Amino acid sequence: MWWTMKSLFESPKPNLEGSNYSRYPARVFENDRLLMKRIVDRIRWDQRISLSDLKISIRNGLVTLAGEVDSTFRRRAALELVGYTEGIRGFEDKIVVVPGFHRDDDDLTRIL
Repeated sequence: MWWTMKSLFESPKPNLEGSNYSRYPARVFENDRLLMKRIVDRIRWDQRISLSDLKISIRNGLVTLAGEVDSTFRRRAALELVGYTEGIRGFEDKIVVVPGFHRDDDDLTRIL
């Protein structure tokens, strides 16, 4: 009987072979996808920061921002956009401010 009770309380696992996410329920992934869409939409509409400067990862509602920007103003803009997005549980700042940071056209075409 204990095996039937155990199976009643286990959440269904997504079919992600070879992934370390196999212990999370599928709804977590859906929530993370919706959260990523919200964040990307907010960044696209804001002219202070560009998606090409950031690397965004979301896991279980926790957002990690990484990348390089040319000013503290852009770093704060990115943190503000993510911080006020509905649905996040928290975020980690790994954005580096590099004075004089510049991307040439070849770098931008590779990214986009």
